[in-house]
Amino acid sequence: MRNRLVKSIGCILAVAMLIMSFASCGKKKEVKANVDTKITATFLGVKDYKNATRDMVLTDSSAIYQFEVDGETKEYSVKCSEDDYSIQNRLMMGYKYAIEVENNQVVSAEILDKDDINGVVSGYTAGKKTVKNFLFTASSLLGKVSYVYGGGWNFQDDGSSYMSRTIGISPTWEKFYKTTDENYSFEKDTYPDNEWNTFYYAGLDCSGYAAWVLYNTLYSETEKEEGFVTSSTKMAKSLADANLGTFEHPTETDYRAIVDKLHAGDIVSLAGHVYIVLGVCDDDSMVVIHSTVTKSVTDIEGGGVQISAVSVNGDDDTSCDAYKLADKYMKKYYPEWVKKYPVVMKPASYYFNFPSDRETSGIFTWNTDESGLEDTENVRQMSAEQVLEMLFDK
Repeated sequence: MRNRLVKSIGCILAVAMLIMSFASCGKKKEVKANVDTKITATFLGVKDYKNATRDMVLTDSSAIYQFEVDGETKEYSVKCSEDDYSIQNRLMMGYKYAIEVENNQVVSAEILDKDDINGVVSGYTAGKKTVKNFLFTASSLLGKVSYVYGGGWNFQDDGSSYMSRTIGISPTWEKFYKTTDENYSFEKDTYPDNEWNTFYYAGLDCSGYAAWVLYNTLYSETEKEEGFVTSSTKMAKSLADANLGTFEHPTETDYRAIVDKLHAGDIVSLAGHVYIVLGVCDDDSMVVIHSTVTKSVTDIEGGGVQISAVSVNGDDDTSCDAYKLADKYMKKYYPEWVKKYPVVMKPASYYFNFPSDRETSGIFTWNTDESGLEDTENVRQMSAEQVLEMLFDK
């Protein structure tokens, strides 16, 4: 009997010691993790970002990320891996975050004011697959977004940022645009110096803009689908490869012959640029919409989302119908923009640059059934003047 009692007590003690051992292990893990509670911090950017290289920022230990915490500048690395830059793709200079830090490395970051990233739908219907709605979506960004090289691309500069897969206009674009004036220089102020994308969130380049318009026309939920950001020269061909429409690489040297192929809603990829056709005029001049570099009234290259004119008669043919239309509508509806960026003419050779060694450059035309964009209103057959009246004089 005594032996049984001793054995029972021994078993109880063994179990108790085992439980204490587990508890002790748990405590040790907690101490070892060394994770700070969430810290409120303003992201200040990568330290010495002008000299930071792509290799530095795409590893989790080389680059130093600076944050303002309780009035002091703190320096951390930011966790990432070869295929996961989810934290970097949420960090934007000047915005406040709740961050978690483990062993002096940021392991999570959540923006505090959700209104800073929630898109605002205005002037179009997200996910309505019509040519008409596509053009309304394109025009919704006019006069609100600066040209930023790499804008719309992700931090690592190999695909879509979450802004270009957001339904609605990103508040980060409008906020940045309002900080600029006629002295804004896209190259001096935001150009990626070392092949990584510091200001991916601040505005849009040509392919970032076209990709956002495509996403907001074809889809209705933020970040639920793959984005459309790709090289501007490849974009038209990539859309045809996705069976959304047809593609042609023009071989004509006669600009009028190329204009004859174009319709409202077409997407045109050049060697280094992409734009959306708003329509062709009776004199064969053409109105386009895009995010592009243009000189300000102080002769500084800035620009952004705007309407432009193309004339087949000469590079400075401001007497053409397209220029008159572009000038009229930009002045009437975006007077603050025009104070900084008057409508300018670029050479027709620029807008119809389809080199033989760039076979992906060319014209994308939508399928007009459920596989592309329906066109029951016959928008594709409208002149530039009719399209602009539809978009603005409604």
